[in-house]
Amino acid sequence: MIGLAIGLAFGALLLNSAFAIVLYFAIPTVVSIVTGVWTSAQDKLLWVDVNTSSSVLYEDRGLTGQEWAQIATGVLIWIVVPGALGIWRIMRSEIK
Repeated sequence: MIGLAIGLAFGALLLNSAFAIVLYFAIPTVVSIVTGVWTSAQDKLLWVDVNTSSSVLYEDRGLTGQEWAQIATGVLIWIVVPGALGIWRIMRSEIK
């Protein structure tokens, strides 16, 4: 569901489905490359990368408050902000 929401937010923001699909797959790849090369940034990237931070949802244990905060921060960055900007952009566009 998070991936679907990210794709919808990117599509609304960019108003171009092909570019939104490319970004949807390219951004996690770039983040994983940065994480692999720059090992000191791994803890900080958990706050930005929603794919990595939400992977704890698949584990059979309770989540800590910090893990919930990391998921919420990633959702805010990758879903809420692009979605709000996309809705604003759609509302201001000319009807054709």
